[in-house]
Amino acid sequence: MSSTNEAPKVGAANSMLAHYLVEIEKLLTRVERATNHYQVLSVGEMSTGEEIRLAHQWAMTLLNPGHCGIAGALPAETDARIRRAIEKTNIAVAAVMRKANSGGGPTATESTKLPVGEKTPESNATAGASNTLNNTQSANAPSCEDWNRAMNDNRRRVPRIKLAIPARVTGYNSKAKWNEMTQTIDVSRLGVALKIQTRVRHGLVIHLSMPFPVKLRNHGHADSTYNVYAIVRQIEPARGSSRIVRLEFLGKEPPRGYFDKPWASFRTTNRSGAKRRREPRVNRTEPVRIEYLNESLVCIEKSTAMTVDLSRTGARVRLKSTPPEFDFVRITSLNHAFESLAIARNRYTGDDGFECLSLRFIENAWPI
Repeated sequence: MSSTNEAPKVGAANSMLAHYLVEIEKLLTRVERATNHYQVLSVGEMSTGEEIRLAHQWAMTLLNPGHCGIAGALPAETDARIRRAIEKTNIAVAAVMRKANSGGGPTATESTKLPVGEKTPESNATAGASNTLNNTQSANAPSCEDWNRAMNDNRRRVPRIKLAIPARVTGYNSKAKWNEMTQTIDVSRLGVALKIQTRVRHGLVIHLSMPFPVKLRNHGHADSTYNVYAIVRQIEPARGSSRIVRLEFLGKEPPRGYFDKPWASFRTTNRSGAKRRREPRVNRTEPVRIEYLNESLVCIEKSTAMTVDLSRTGARVRLKSTPPEFDFVRITSLNHAFESLAIARNRYTGDDGFECLSLRFIENAWPI
């Protein structure tokens, strides 16, 4: 009986080890072949300090077998390569971060050439970098109460846990492919929230790669990294150089037609049911004026529209067209004394060809 129970466990462990070995081999090969510190971290020479930090955190997560569910099962040769890669990565991040913080460009002696054979002062300065990462991840780890709430919360269809995980985001615009390193703000079984600097649109499908908690995965449970396609559901106004974007997971495969036009806006079933609204909306048609504003609250375009439904805190409006990019909306009733700044929580094209904006008021309440 015990042997029967042990067989699936052994099979799962072997599968996880095999996947980890594939991922770690890619990283080790890249680090070993790198000729400068930027190649070690897989960042560009113009990367920001935050991008460098996240790239380092990503590498150190993969270089710690314990974080990936593999411990004490690696060949001795791989263990030795991992130790060398950790030292090389720590040296690289110290040198690159120093140049980024000083505002200087790469130099042949510090940022471009790698130390060979002997240790440098950077290695001593970063000897505890791996331990620091371990302590940070332990401090950010969700409690049992968080996990239980995420798995069993019935009110929220997408329960969230505040957890910072390094993530590589890849997407397309009409001109080129783009990617950036960032980290999550909160996570759930159905999606994540994160900060990104690249401007995205509602309905854009992007690809995520991250060391996601196995308990929250919908596939790839034995993989060291979670690779998943996601759709942009909500975009918060810009704060500094980045925006908070909420993504809904689609799965390990993109939607149909994605590879023909990966920069297009896609529409999936909206999960925002009426039962989950704190302020229920009523079907009500009202003429309104819409002003589209940039992040400085400067009007870039105006139009008139009709509401589809309303609540005190938000509305869905139907329009002929909208600008391709805007940050805020100012909505004004043409029949009532109401005006408010709003943000678009969702944006899609209906079956009739008209665009719909789901707005959340952030100044005043509609006089219902």
